[in-house]
Amino acid sequence: MPSAIGRALNAAAGDIGANTLYQAAKAVGRGNLKRYHEIRLQLNKEVGGNIVKGARADEFKRRLQEAGVIPNGKPKTAAPDPGSIPKKPDSLPAKPNSLENWGTPQLLAKRRAAWLLWDDKKVARFDAELAQRGQKAPEPSAPTQASAKTKLGRITAKKFDEGMKTEQLRRDGDQTFDRWDETTGSGSKKIGQGAFGSVTVDKDRTYAVKRGDISDTEGKLIQKIGDRDLGPKLIAADVDGPGWERAPGVDNRRGRLAMTIVEGEPIGIFRRPDDMIGGVRVADAYWTARAQLHRMGIAHNDMHIDNVLVDNNGKGRFVDMGLAQDSPKAALAEAMGAFNPPKGGQADRTGAGGAGQGDWQVRRYSGTGGELLATAQRNGNHAVLEQRAPVAARVLDNKNALQFRMLKDGFSKDDIATIMDHGLRSDPSSYNKGIWQRITDQQAQDYINLLYDGV
Repeated sequence: MPSAIGRALNAAAGDIGANTLYQAAKAVGRGNLKRYHEIRLQLNKEVGGNIVKGARADEFKRRLQEAGVIPNGKPKTAAPDPGSIPKKPDSLPAKPNSLENWGTPQLLAKRRAAWLLWDDKKVARFDAELAQRGQKAPEPSAPTQASAKTKLGRITAKKFDEGMKTEQLRRDGDQTFDRWDETTGSGSKKIGQGAFGSVTVDKDRTYAVKRGDISDTEGKLIQKIGDRDLGPKLIAADVDGPGWERAPGVDNRRGRLAMTIVEGEPIGIFRRPDDMIGGVRVADAYWTARAQLHRMGIAHNDMHIDNVLVDNNGKGRFVDMGLAQDSPKAALAEAMGAFNPPKGGQADRTGAGGAGQGDWQVRRYSGTGGELLATAQRNGNHAVLEQRAPVAARVLDNKNALQFRMLKDGFSKDDIATIMDHGLRSDPSSYNKGIWQRITDQQAQDYINLLYDGV
């Protein structure tokens, strides 16, 4: 869930945490704190775990803003003309690939990501730009000067590995792998920490290890997507007993995962759908990778802008499979969850067992093309979507054909709306209830293939 590799593999992404949001609510007025705690409690019930930095905190912040507990920081503007594209804040770079257009915090973040991957050319470019601004990157030039955080991370990782020696473990992947200590010794580096565990890399930055809570199927899913060049390649996974944190939709276990490092950088909050990487629009890279994953019958369940990396050739890949499900029905729910229900259709949540709200991850960001997609569905103007995110536009057209097919198969508009609303990270048992009882896995896969026809 967090930065380059760290953003990619764990749940520590983002700069805003629950404590920061609490202080913001308190500054507005103590009368807000009751509502703050109510919203936090509700979110905890829905997604489980602690609200730390990352996707949980992002959603918490959004709900607090909607409830007026904290200000949203957005200036009031006149309503845009129909079909117009909302302007981006002035702070966004006009040319994201031109370093001079990036703010210093963003430049430092990108420099850090390049340094973690030992990309000396990029580091040198970032250092040159920072020098022109009279700034200097805080990281050491070589990974020999371990920070206090890294030293503590190494100690914690070693203790974790020691504890694993006394357990009966299931091994996925390479049965002979025994190089865990290379990510706890000299030169190794801690790059991520979240509610579900931590991530460290070896001194040569050739592989990463996630320790803590992992899903029972995480290693096997990493292996599947790695074999299709859609994510890291599994080296080995040791799976233990029940996890310490509850994770929605999966069987959470204690364990450790060794995997290769994924090339590229996260789409990130500052990317726009038609920004180019390797000659490919960012949104096109996102939707192409999304189509490939769903065609495999896999739902990622956390497909936000920090969990999709795009390399220099414009190839999109996924990281952090901790909430993923190997289920064509779950993949169909995620795939269709990006869209608005058919006109006149009403979702029925009665006894459905789903989390609801469809795929809210894709809809909330610019770089995914989600904002453009929402605008195109709202005003019926597909021209802008076609121009700036043509792959998403193709899928939207296919969605209309898929709805017609489902109606022909005997599903009502309410049924289709219910499928679209079902939501991410839903309990596997929910796919044996309600409307899902009338859909076979093969039928769900056929619908997915129709949705992504031509992508």
